[in-house]
Amino acid sequence: MKGLSIPEQSRFILSLLVGYIVIYVPSLAATPTTYNPSFLENINGQNAVADLSAFTLSPQAQLPGTYRVAVYVNGSYSGYTEEFIFSHSENSANDELQPCLNLAQLKKFGVMVEAFAALRDEKYQQQACVPFQKIIPQSAAEFVFSQQRLNLSFPQASMIRTARGEVDPSRWDDGIPAALLDYSFSGSEQLKRENSGNGRSQYLNLRSGLNLGAWRLRNYSTWYNQPRGASWQTINSYLQRNIVALKSQLTVGDSFSPGEIIDSIKFRGVQLGSDDSMYPDSLRGFAPVIRGIAQTSAQVTIRQNNYVIYQTYVPPGPFIIADLFPTSSSGDLDVTITEADGKVQHYIQAFSALPIMQREGRIKYNLAAGEYRGGNDRQSSNFAQGSLMWGSPLGMTLYGGALGAEKYQSAVLGLGKNFASFGALSFDITQSLADLHNSDGRRDGQSLRFLYAKSFAESGTHFRLLGYRYSTEGFYTFDEAMKANGRLDHQNPNTSSSYRKRSQLQGSLNQRVSDNGSVFFNLSRQDYWDGNRNQLSMQTGYNGNWQGISYALSYSLSQSSRNDASNDNIVSFSMSVPIDDLLRRPVWTNYSLTRGGGQTTQQAGVSGSLLEDNNLSYSVQQSYSHNGNGASGNASLAYSGTQGSSQLGYYYNPNQQQFTYGLRGGVVGHEDGVTLSQSLNETVALVKAPGASHLRVLSNSGVSTDWRGYAVVPSSVAYRETRIRVDATSLDNNAELLETAKDVVPTRGAVVRAEFATRVGHRVMMPLHQSNGKLVPFGAMVSLVDDRAKEPLAAIVDERGQVYLTGLPEKGQLKVKWGQDRTQSCTVNYHLPAEIKSSTPLITLSQQQCQQGQE
Repeated sequence: MKGLSIPEQSRFILSLLVGYIVIYVPSLAATPTTYNPSFLENINGQNAVADLSAFTLSPQAQLPGTYRVAVYVNGSYSGYTEEFIFSHSENSANDELQPCLNLAQLKKFGVMVEAFAALRDEKYQQQACVPFQKIIPQSAAEFVFSQQRLNLSFPQASMIRTARGEVDPSRWDDGIPAALLDYSFSGSEQLKRENSGNGRSQYLNLRSGLNLGAWRLRNYSTWYNQPRGASWQTINSYLQRNIVALKSQLTVGDSFSPGEIIDSIKFRGVQLGSDDSMYPDSLRGFAPVIRGIAQTSAQVTIRQNNYVIYQTYVPPGPFIIADLFPTSSSGDLDVTITEADGKVQHYIQAFSALPIMQREGRIKYNLAAGEYRGGNDRQSSNFAQGSLMWGSPLGMTLYGGALGAEKYQSAVLGLGKNFASFGALSFDITQSLADLHNSDGRRDGQSLRFLYAKSFAESGTHFRLLGYRYSTEGFYTFDEAMKANGRLDHQNPNTSSSYRKRSQLQGSLNQRVSDNGSVFFNLSRQDYWDGNRNQLSMQTGYNGNWQGISYALSYSLSQSSRNDASNDNIVSFSMSVPIDDLLRRPVWTNYSLTRGGGQTTQQAGVSGSLLEDNNLSYSVQQSYSHNGNGASGNASLAYSGTQGSSQLGYYYNPNQQQFTYGLRGGVVGHEDGVTLSQSLNETVALVKAPGASHLRVLSNSGVSTDWRGYAVVPSSVAYRETRIRVDATSLDNNAELLETAKDVVPTRGAVVRAEFATRVGHRVMMPLHQSNGKLVPFGAMVSLVDDRAKEPLAAIVDERGQVYLTGLPEKGQLKVKWGQDRTQSCTVNYHLPAEIKSSTPLITLSQQQCQQGQE
C-alpha cells in the first residue's frame, strides 16, 4: 500500500493552519467573550438600550454578593441549600466568584478540620471567611451561576468518614407542632333470603396523636359493632421521643418490649432502647407476610396479643397481606378467615424477629420497667428487664438479657455467628424460675432456641427464617407465668399447662426455579405440654410470569387438635392476563380454580384502574361452586383521593347478599389550619404551597393540594432523606411556582413541612412607554415595589417594550430600571381591569406610562 502523498505547497498551507490553531485558538479560549450593545440599537426605530454590561460577564464572573445555592461536595448533594457571600478570587485571572465559608460550615460539609494544624489556629475560630483552598491541598470551589450551584471538592483523606447513605443528624427534622388522626372504618350488611338472620358488622380503627418538638403522644383504639353488641377498646397510649445522642427511643406509657432476646410482653411503664432506623441502611443489619386462600368473598381478621390489629375483605382465591402493622415485634398471629357462607378458617402463624447480627463494636440495648398488662387476664406484676447485643471483634454477636419480678425471674445468654457461605446461626438458652399459686409452688426450667438464616445467591434459595425452640416442662415465660397465676386465682388449677408451649418449629423458604418463577414454602408447627393440643400451618406454591401473564399454584394446610377446630386443605390455581395494550388503560382478566372443603370453585373476572393517577380501581368477578352454593359473584370499587380513600363491595350467592364498605384517611391539624389526607403512616410530610390549589404531588397517587395550597404526603421514611416533588404543569392560571422539589429528613413520628415558594396573582403582558413617548429600552429590569414574596418578582423588557409578569396583584407599583443614572429609571402605577377573572390565562393590557421622578 502506497503512503499518502501531499504536494509541497499544500504541506506549507497545512503547516500554517496547524500553527494558527495551536497559537491563536487557545488565546481565544482565554479571552472573555464580549459583544457590542450597539448591535441592539435602532430596534423599532429607537436607539436606547439598557445597560447590559452585567450580561457581558462570563458565567464564572458574576457580580459579587449573596447568592442562595445548592451545595455539592465531591459530586454529591450535601442536603444543604443556603445563602453564601461570594467575592472575587484574589488569584483568579477571570474574576471567578469564591464562597465565604467558616469552620462550622466546613465541618458541616464533612471536612475533618482538626486534621489541619493551620485550621486549628485561633485566628480562624471566629473568622467568617477561612482560606481553606490555601490550607487544604487539592481542595477547590466552583460556583455554577446558571444552576445556582456550589461545587466543593476535597481530597478523601481530609473528609470525615461516614457510612454510605448516612444523613448528618444536624439535618434531622423533628417537624412542626401538629395533631394527627388516622382512621379506618369498615363494615358489612348481610341480607339473607326470606329476611332471616340479617346481620351488620362494623369496625373502626383510630390512631391519634400530638406532636410537640421531639415529643410524640399517641393513642391506638378500636371499636366493634356486631349483632351481639358494641365494644370499645384502648390498645395503647404512650409518650415517645428520640434521644439522638444515644440513637435511642424513650417511651413512657403502654408499650411492648422487643422480642429479639426475651419474649415480648405488653406493659405500662418506661422503656429506653436502641432505634435501628437512626443508623444508615449500610449499618443495619421482620414483619411477617400472611398468605392464605379464600373460597368466597371473605373477611380476614388478624389478632395479636388478644387485640385485632388488622381486618380486611378479600376476593375468592389466594391472598397475600404484606402491609401488616403489628403491635409488637413478637407474638403469635391469630388469623381468622370468615367466608361469606359462614365457614371459618383459623390458624396460628408463629411470629418472632429474625436475629440481627451486629457489626463489630455495635451495641444494641433495651431497658424496660413497669407493670405487666396481660390483656383480659386479671393478674398483674411489676417487673424490670434489660437486654444487650454486642458485635465482638471475633465476628460473633454476644447477647443476653434478664427479667425480674416478684414471682418470676429469668435470664438468657446466647451467641450468634455468620459462617459466611454456610449462613448465620444463633443459639441461646433461657433459665426461668416461677412461683405459681398451686401445690407445685416454685417451678424452674430451661428453653433452648436455635435459629438459622441463609441466602444462596447462586441457586436462588432464601432461608428467611428457620428456627426451632424446645422448652422443658418446668419452663415458663413471664407471660405464661402471669397468665397461669391469673387463671389459677379464678379457675381450675390443673389447666395451667394447657397454655405453655413445649416445642416450636417455623421456617420460610423461597427458591427461584427460573428467571420468571419461584417456589415458596412456609411452615409453622407448635405443640404444648398438654398433649391434646398442637397446631400446624403450612403454605406452599409456585409463582410464575410469562410475557406479562402471571400465574400461581398454591396449597394451604391448617391443622389443629383443639376440639373446636377443623383441618383445612385447600388447593388453588390462579392466572392474570393484562389487556391494557388493547384498552390503553391498566386492565387485567383473572381466572382462578380453588378446591377445598369438599367443593370446587371456579372464578373469572376483570379488574383495572381508571383516572389520570390510576387512583380509581375496580373489580368484577363471577364464580361457580360445584358441590357448594352454586353461582355467586362479587364487585368492588375503590377510590384513593387527596382527602382519603373509600371502598364499596357487593357479594351474592343463592342464599344471601352482602354489601361491604370502608373509609380510610387522615387528618392533620397544624398552625395554618386543618388538612385532610390519605391514611397516615408513622411519619408524614406537610406540603405548603400557599395559594397553589390542585397542585399534584408526584410519586403519590391521588395526592394534590387543597384550595389553600396544602397537602399531606402520607408516608415518609424516618431519618432518611426524602425528596418531595410537585408537578408545576398542574398549577392554576393565577399561581406561579418558584421551586418544584424539597428535601426533608424527618425523625420518627414527625410531621415535617415542605414549603414551596409561590407567587399568586395574574399573568400579565404589559407594554411600557416613557413620558416622552418612547418605548422603555430593551433589557430594562422590572420589579414590584413593596414586594414581600420570598422570591421577589423580576422581569426583563423585550425589544417591543413589553414585559411579561407573573403573580401580579390587582394593583400596585412597578419600578423599571435600565441603567445606573437617575434618568434611567421610572415607575408604573397600574390597576388591572375589575372585570378580569382569576381564571384568565393571560391578561394583555394597553400601553402603560412609566413616569420618571416618582420614586
